[in-house]
Amino acid sequence: MIGNTGTFSHASDQSPDMTKVTGMRIYPNRAKLIRVKDRGVVYDPPTEHLGSTIDDVSPIVVAGLMLEYIAAMVHEAEALISD
Repeated sequence: MIGNTGTFSHASDQSPDMTKVTGMRIYPNRAKLIRVKDRGVVYDPPTEHLGSTIDDVSPIVVAGLMLEYIAAMVHEAEALISD
């Protein structure tokens, strides 16, 4: 993140103060999944998918696993409709 006082990074579970951020750059090769909290429930990044360990937990790989899973669900639903 780039603020008006220079470049800084944020590596904390706390939300950053975004009031002074004037721009943002994303470096995909450095991106990683982090723990998130939604409505008081904490979710850690996945470590397995369909019973298999995920060796590469980069956002791109995990998103690909999700898309494959959803595509299979849609295909299965389509088969049920056409019967």
